Amino acid sequence: MNARRDRRYDSPLRRDQANATRERILDALVEVIATGGLAELDVPAVAAKAQVSVPTVYRHFGNKQGLIEALGRHVAEKTGLGFWSEPMPRSHEEFVAMVRKIYSRVEEMEPTLRVAMATELGSASRRAIMPERLRVIEATLAPLGDWISPQEFRHLRDVMLILCSSVVVRAFKDYLGYDAARASEIAIWAIDRLLQPGGNHEQGES
Repeated sequence: MNARRDRRYDSPLRRDQANATRERILDALVEVIATGGLAELDVPAVAAKAQVSVPTVYRHFGNKQGLIEALGRHVAEKTGLGFWSEPMPRSHEEFVAMVRKIYSRVEEMEPTLRVAMATELGSASRRAIMPERLRVIEATLAPLGDWISPQEFRHLRDVMLILCSSVVVRAFKDYLGYDAARASEIAIWAIDRLLQPGGNHEQGES
């Protein structure tokens, strides 16, 4: 009897409703951050904007840190920048295609999302998902481990992460007036230069 009751409770409809509530809360968080420029998370304001109770927010996200971490994923998936959830690049060509897609999607990002992610809370949410982004970069660079030192590997990983960030895409536009297509070609050129074996790297160089 209890098992049947548990199965009814965990029905697809309830899961859909829970996911819809989570998304409404995260959309509300984006709006609250974008309009208020908050440095600290105001859970009651987010709950009011989402038209849910404060306990509902905590039930879905556990605590403030959980909400911040979920924001990074939410924005990435909403803008199509959650590239860790897509098939891992299996070749240099696939990685290049991913870079072009990232640059294009950043250019198309909604203004509200852009403003929210430029705040301190937006930065915190980006940092929360960095391990997943780094995992994709490391997998792409794995074949290079034979000809560069571990320290160089980390340097290369970090530079490639930055080149694939929304901040750099916006910098190309703000500082140089380049659109996503032009900026992505420059980023890909830089990545190709960094990935050249031999001449540009010496074993053990730091």
